[in-house]
Amino acid sequence: MIKIPKNKSLKTSLILMLFMLITSLITVSLFTLYLNASNSIKQTLTVTGIDNAERIASAIDPDVYQSFLDHPEVNDSYKQIQIQLNDFREKIGARYVYTLALNDDTIQVMIEGAPSIAEASPIGEEESISHEIVSPVLLGKTSSTKIVEDPKYGEMMSVFAPIKDDDGQVMGILAIDIDANAVKSVTRDVISQSFPIIISIFILLNIIILIIVYYFLGRKLNPLTNLTKVSNAVAMGDLVVAKTLIQNNRINSSDEIGQLYKSFTGMTVSLSDMIIKIHEVSSTLNQQSTNLNIISDEVNEGTSQVSITMDEMASGAESQANLASNLSEDINELTDIIMATNKQGHEIKQSTDVVLNNTQMGIQLLNSFIVKMEEIHSIVSQSVIEVQTLESQNSEVETLVTLIRSISEQTNLLALNAAIEAARAGEHGRGFAVVASEVRKLSEQVSDSVNGITSIVSNIHNSSDNMVKVLNVGLELVDEGRVNILKTEDAFQDISQVISNMYELVNSMATHLVLMSNKEGQFKVSFEEVATISEENAAGIEEVSASAQQISASSDVMKHLVSDLSDASQKLKEMISTYKV
Repeated sequence: MIKIPKNKSLKTSLILMLFMLITSLITVSLFTLYLNASNSIKQTLTVTGIDNAERIASAIDPDVYQSFLDHPEVNDSYKQIQIQLNDFREKIGARYVYTLALNDDTIQVMIEGAPSIAEASPIGEEESISHEIVSPVLLGKTSSTKIVEDPKYGEMMSVFAPIKDDDGQVMGILAIDIDANAVKSVTRDVISQSFPIIISIFILLNIIILIIVYYFLGRKLNPLTNLTKVSNAVAMGDLVVAKTLIQNNRINSSDEIGQLYKSFTGMTVSLSDMIIKIHEVSSTLNQQSTNLNIISDEVNEGTSQVSITMDEMASGAESQANLASNLSEDINELTDIIMATNKQGHEIKQSTDVVLNNTQMGIQLLNSFIVKMEEIHSIVSQSVIEVQTLESQNSEVETLVTLIRSISEQTNLLALNAAIEAARAGEHGRGFAVVASEVRKLSEQVSDSVNGITSIVSNIHNSSDNMVKVLNVGLELVDEGRVNILKTEDAFQDISQVISNMYELVNSMATHLVLMSNKEGQFKVSFEEVATISEENAAGIEEVSASAQQISASSDVMKHLVSDLSDASQKLKEMISTYKV
């Protein structure tokens, strides 16, 4: 049984991943909100500072400031503007309010708003401000610096606005140094007031989203959970449980999961049907193998019987050859008697008695020969019938082999379809893909065995055809021998009749002796033909015996192949027995 590992819940993994994603988004959002709040406060401070700088710059009397610039020293113009700048400094809460001038590429402090002249920076004191910052101011625009960390005063920011005359020409630069230490405290206040509400809203939304997603995933992924149970049942070979789970948990969804569920349902049903068909084919194959084994035994027994019959025919042919030899010797003796009769006419009676005796002996031999020929004829006829029966059995074997080949091809096709369906199933169908591969290998072995059996049956068929031809030729020759022997018997009957009448026909003895002399040549030719036929029968019998031995050997090989086929069928049956359908 295949042990299925316990997997983690996909729904839990997705919820956890979504929670981490939402948490990350909340963290990024809070950080972005913090940066935006800080930047907004800084921007507000900058805009406010620039507005104050423009308002203060526009409040400075251009004529008074020009009078100071004409004589840059502590005078009434200086004092008037200093008091004005200090008043603005105190009202807006700035750290420093002062004017700047660009002299010989250096930026100098001209007038600083301070409570007293002693506390103010000296006129013409150089200021460490880059030209890039004040360059826009010289063109009539405003400018500002970033918040910088001062070792003495902490964080501060400077803003700059142009001081213009009545014609709008820039005559100086108004600078304000703003205390930026409050930016952090304001930012903290904003965050402490707004962040708890925002975080609570985010957490509430996160919980609501997770609940909705959990419910949604629960509905959507429930078919996958059922599919996991079905695939586990299929992997363990219990298709009954798999089909029960599918029938009890039907879904009507048309999304990818629904399509997967429907495809998996079809695959399970197809797999169950295929296992049933394979089981039926395996049973049929096992039964046909048994029948084929029985037929093989019958063929082997038939060939053994044919071999025994051929041995008997060979013995009969040998006897026939001996009889032909004896008859040839008798013919020679008859020739000597005829010659002696011609020379010794006075011994006609004695010679006639001898001839009569020899004739009677010849008739007996012919009768014996006729009986042997009838036996040979019967044996050859029986051999033809046996071979025809063998041919009929070969046809039955060919029919069974054709059926087995068809079954093998169907099994191979079913195994291929199973491998395709297993490949579509992916990881869940891997176990069955191995089974389908083994089934296809067994089907290929069965096909190879069937090809070997087909070759053997073809050889048996050819040998049977040759055996039938040889036996038919032998049968024809035996028939001809029977006709000739009957003719010979008639001739001997004539001789006997002539000798019996010799006492009454002594005067015609010479004529009959001449006739006998003429017949002697025909007898000799006939017996030579009989000898030839006997030799041909012997050769045919040897060929039939060799064919019978070849058929017997082929039958043994076929029996082994049938045994292999039966073993393969049994293995196939054992493999599919692990599946419950």
